[in-house]
Amino acid sequence: MKYLINIIRLILIVIVAAYGSTIGLIILLFTGSTDKCINTAVYLFSNGVMFVCGTKFEKYGNQVIEKSPGKIYISNHESHMDPPAVSLACPHPLYYIAKKEIKYVPFIGWYIWLTGMIFIDRKNKMKSQESIKIAGEKVKSGKNVISFAEGTRSKTGELMPFKKGAFRMAKTHGLDIVPIGILGSRDIMAAGSLKIHSGKTLKVNIGEVIKADDHADLTLDELSKLTREKVKELIEELKKK
Repeated sequence: MKYLINIIRLILIVIVAAYGSTIGLIILLFTGSTDKCINTAVYLFSNGVMFVCGTKFEKYGNQVIEKSPGKIYISNHESHMDPPAVSLACPHPLYYIAKKEIKYVPFIGWYIWLTGMIFIDRKNKMKSQESIKIAGEKVKSGKNVISFAEGTRSKTGELMPFKKGAFRMAKTHGLDIVPIGILGSRDIMAAGSLKIHSGKTLKVNIGEVIKADDHADLTLDELSKLTREKVKELIEELKKK
């Protein structure tokens, strides 16, 4: 019975994703605004996923973040639940840096492509660097980009070392960084598993902005380690709530 319920939940998530993406793209078609498209899709998809999974969602921390200029949001990554949670928690529309394979996923891939989000080819270093450059230009134009800097989902819940791409982008373009800590997503759907555990609480904690002027003199390694420490502190704060 539990297996059947899980299958039904997964099917409903796919339906919610297709519905949210489609309505968002209709908004884009009639308004020409990618921000309105993303806001609509996020509201429908993220809230729908939380409802289907029987998840309680809580957000904490900095909710008053200047919209312009754009910023890079850096988060830990434990589960497929992280993107809808982060999108729901953040005060501005987020543009994702997604692996190129997602481009071919019906509805979600089309939505990501048409809203101007960035696809990255992790197996091609030159193309990967070009994608990072495009992402940096988007942030400079006022868009807010999200990066799960570990590069993959943590299977143990431990915070892994951060990849350098997002920090190279921040240094090159002089961009502010917003650290984010997520707690509880792994308890709902662990990495490598499609089993959903209902009745859990997913928490997101948004940290204070790391200003470009404050990290101007830091090396890539130092900036990466500083941001990782901030994310770790945000996660530890959530454990006490």
